[in-house]
Amino acid sequence: MKILLYPNLKKQNAGDCVVQTAEEISRLGASPLLSLEYKDRFSNYGFLNFTDFDEALAECDIIIAIGGDGTIIHAAHHAMTADKPVIGINTGRLGFLAGLEPAQPAQSDCLKALVDGDYTVTPRMMLNFTHNGKSLNALNDIVISRMSLPKILDITIHCDDRLVGNYRADGIIFSTPTGSTAYALSAGGPIIDPLLDVLAMTPICPHSLLSRSVLFHSEKKLAVSVKCPKGGKIYASLDGGKSIAVEPAEQMIIKKSTQSAKFISLSGHCLFDAINNKFLV
Repeated sequence: MKILLYPNLKKQNAGDCVVQTAEEISRLGASPLLSLEYKDRFSNYGFLNFTDFDEALAECDIIIAIGGDGTIIHAAHHAMTADKPVIGINTGRLGFLAGLEPAQPAQSDCLKALVDGDYTVTPRMMLNFTHNGKSLNALNDIVISRMSLPKILDITIHCDDRLVGNYRADGIIFSTPTGSTAYALSAGGPIIDPLLDVLAMTPICPHSLLSRSVLFHSEKKLAVSVKCPKGGKIYASLDGGKSIAVEPAEQMIIKKSTQSAKFISLSGHCLFDAINNKFLV
């Protein structure tokens, strides 16, 4: 088995985690792979195999992301293009998406389960964002908001050409079940079981007593248009990445992507364990 390690070395202890994880994987009889860009950093470790990232992505059986939730999301996007499953080791702060912790006593057993193939693969729904001829995918969420001027936005939402409503808010979040525990949760949205096939819409600081999150069936298509006070700028951000400028009244289409991310689930791990361990401590 070949396992591609996808680290974010900006995270504290991520480098040590790479070495420890790779050494254990090698001891268990699998081949740990790293992109050539990390060769200078880890050249003293003979159990590591360095290769071109695209080649490693094509050759590997699974991907282990080492970092925080952002790292895991980036790894999942790469994994999606190669149809490979991914699991994360948390070296960030929250690490809600991570299946492993670096200091976890049972980590060796978990890595053995990975090498032995003793795990299940769960598909995670993704969103597709279409605007101005461009089509992009998001695993967590799509956030539409204003920048620079602290002015409220007028947001109109249609679902399959039927008016859902007009919202006055700082912005709006469209999230997958995976993303329901990210920004949408902070904005008052519901926690959604990742196995459900729904699309959540959550206004950000709505100027209304009645504006609440709305759940849509995954087969629905949402059309979004936004008006902003003169001088304001509107942006769409996918998975917290680079912002896309949107002109006022331009239509954006949000729907379920035809692609999905594959997350590795180890025995004994579930959503509610993560909620209790990460949010209720």
